Amino acid sequence: MKYDLIDPALFVENRRRLAAELKPGSLAVIHSADIPWRCADGSMRFIQNSDLFYLTGVDQEE
Repeated sequence: MKYDLIDPALFVENRRRLAAELKPGSLAVIHSADIPWRCADGSMRFIQNSDLFYLTGVDQEE
């Protein structure tokens, strides 16, 4: 595992705090990281978008 287990309640609270900052009827769009490029010489390692990880705890490609 890449990280020690993080309590899922942390991510729930992070999303709640974000929602509290949004104006009524608004929408937040948070994208994941781009797919790393690959070539004959090797590939770039995947690094998740930190905003998406902060809100969801998701750290995986595709």
